[in-house]
Amino acid sequence: MAEAEARSSVEVVGPLKKRVDVEVPAAVVQATLDRAFQDLQGRVRLRGFRPGKAPRAVLEKLYGQRVRGEVIEHLVQDAYADALGRHNLHAVAAPEIIVEPLGDPQVLRFSATVEICPEVVVSDYDGIEVSRPAVRVTDDEVERMLGQLAEAAAELTPVTDRDEIEPGDIVTMAVAASLGGRRIQELSRDRALVAAGSGAFPGALEERLVGLRKGQTTDLDVTYPADANPAVAGQEVRFHVTAQDVGRRQVPALDDEFARRQGQGSLEELRAAVRQGLEREGERRADAAVRDGVIDTLIARHPFDAPEVMVERRCDALLESLRVPPGPERQEMLATLRKEIHPRAERDVKTAILLDALAAQQALGVSDEEVAVRIDRIADGANEPRERVRGLYHAPERRQALRAQILREKALSVVVDRSKIRTVEGP
Repeated sequence: MAEAEARSSVEVVGPLKKRVDVEVPAAVVQATLDRAFQDLQGRVRLRGFRPGKAPRAVLEKLYGQRVRGEVIEHLVQDAYADALGRHNLHAVAAPEIIVEPLGDPQVLRFSATVEICPEVVVSDYDGIEVSRPAVRVTDDEVERMLGQLAEAAAELTPVTDRDEIEPGDIVTMAVAASLGGRRIQELSRDRALVAAGSGAFPGALEERLVGLRKGQTTDLDVTYPADANPAVAGQEVRFHVTAQDVGRRQVPALDDEFARRQGQGSLEELRAAVRQGLEREGERRADAAVRDGVIDTLIARHPFDAPEVMVERRCDALLESLRVPPGPERQEMLATLRKEIHPRAERDVKTAILLDALAAQQALGVSDEEVAVRIDRIADGANEPRERVRGLYHAPERRQALRAQILREKALSVVVDRSKIRTVEGP
């Protein structure tokens, strides 16, 4: 829509809200209506009239309300977009639009109340002082990681020299749970693996397996705590248990053979690889601490309100990543989690706004080649075929989100490169 066709003005109605008042002249409205009816005349087929010859009055009577609604919607969308561009407004959510009835003459007037992104100028980002934790990997940390690798490689071997279950045994068992004689399907299992004597189950059911024999069947009554699943909370559940098999976890010895199974030539080579891995992870955490410190300082030096709609949108994304399971308490759990993550979501939004502003000030950009390289890196990191991941990023919104992420990383690097980083010994 040409600039002369519509008039608009802006009024501030809140810190991050503005109302755009727009007036589309009657001549524009009438011309658009005329084109709409002419197009309809060429398409519609009415009994008693040759194609394209139905009178305007007949079309008005049959389709007038629908055509006017479509025309007004089209004009409002165009005039609203034109007004945003003319007044340099960056809306962060769909507007609340109120359209006045067409009068005589048919001037179209409407108002659009819109939440906008704050205009931020990043001006104080040179010489930020930030601490970087020193990276120190001790021998104890290396040995602890080796132990975890060995535990992860443990194998379950059958117990053949005895029938009685001892603490630490891994028992394969069939479990049929019932409450008041009614079977509870969600608590019943076949060939469930349980560590005898661990005491992790309500009523210490695992501890009560100790002393049973392989093949033995018994009934165990377990009283669930009051804060358990509402279906069984505070009630006594009977478990009909059959010990099917008994095994022990065999943790492999830390030797050269174990190292070769881990892809290294010897235990010393594995130990060195583990140290390097821990050092790389430590460097990543230290770099992240620097970035977090820089972001905290940027936010403190540039106070502004984050648009609540953007914060709520970020909360939604964070909650979705948590994958809260379905159930009767899900809504209450989501409400609690939303309150807990709201500060983090607000920080994320402020960070994005600041870095986007800085990227614009620095005239930073992201090439298609940079996006392609990042997509391949994502695929390699996830151990997924590159072509499959490239296909996922064909979607324009996904590709644009990745481009924005890379651009913000570039902007943050500008600040980090100009910061004064001091290495400190951490606790």
